[in-house]
Amino acid sequence: MATIRVLFVDDNDDDVFIATHRLKQAGLNISAQTVAVRDDLKHAIDSFHPDIILSDMTLPGFSGLEAFDIAHDSDPDVPFLFLCGCPERCTQQALEKGAFAIVDKDRAEALPELINSALLQRGSEHHKS
Repeated sequence: MATIRVLFVDDNDDDVFIATHRLKQAGLNISAQTVAVRDDLKHAIDSFHPDIILSDMTLPGFSGLEAFDIAHDSDPDVPFLFLCGCPERCTQQALEKGAFAIVDKDRAEALPELINSALLQRGSEHHKS
């Protein structure tokens, strides 16, 4: 099984731990990196080359929507998912931006299936080109 490189954009270590645990518990082989500030995000995308990005909506000094813009400018093909404490507040804006999905932090068990779907969709889009 290939290793999935997951970039977390989050300032809450507990949320990252729970999401990572859920992914590993579901049998996904992941390599994870976490950034919490804007200046580290672009560097992490360029050096880590994530297969998928999971971002909080509220970060110190910038928003998840800004993180999406930075990620999209760096590599528009990387699926971007939001992990939100209040998904109903961020759903419309995030989907309009082009996020693959919005996941309630309290429902992290949905992450493995969503990640698999995002990666499958990305793979099929690459094969169309």
